[in-house]
Amino acid sequence: MIRIENISKTYLSHHQKIKALQNINFSIEKGEFVALMGASGSGKTTLFKAIAGLENIDEGKIFIDNHAIHTLNEKQKTLFRLHSIGFIFQQHNLMPVLSAWENVALLLELKGMKRKMAKKISFEYLEKVNLLDCALRKPEHLSGGQQQRIAIARALAGKPNLILADEATANLDAENTENLLEMLVKLNQEEKITFIFATHDERVKQKVARIILLKNGVLVE
Repeated sequence: MIRIENISKTYLSHHQKIKALQNINFSIEKGEFVALMGASGSGKTTLFKAIAGLENIDEGKIFIDNHAIHTLNEKQKTLFRLHSIGFIFQQHNLMPVLSAWENVALLLELKGMKRKMAKKISFEYLEKVNLLDCALRKPEHLSGGQQQRIAIARALAGKPNLILADEATANLDAENTENLLEMLVKLNQEEKITFIFATHDERVKQKVARIILLKNGVLVE
């Protein structure tokens, strides 16, 4: 599903070179549930962005579903993300003027789907995340946990091969975190979608099948 080959990235900061990533190699199989972890400055965020096509690398190769991400231009990366990757962010990134179902449908419509079908699929995925009764509500009338579930429904509705979750549990309390992780594990098993969490959250470690740990830009395990 994902193959990372000898990737490196160096930043220039205050006239000093900082090696954010150094010769990183690993692969992730289809359907794996993986956490990308490391302390601040470990290179975790840089690697996560590189996989998403949001950060250019200096050396190496990145393959997702046999697509050579490192060779794509910015327009091609944008289209690849739209059609092949789902995102779950710490801040949800919902449109405040849209209802729950409209937030989910928006991504489908951007892909070219007709509104009637997009609405139907949106309701199906809101039901999957136990939020069907909130389909007509706008984000401001929902809790943080409910907003995160809308973001999950949005990420899943487009049937991506890969979902990237960036600190998805950071703003949730213990109960909502547990519920969220249980839901994602269940959806991972049902939908066979590959999940990668970029996280500092120790609670995530208990749920994932594998941890990719970085320290000072180097793969530890």
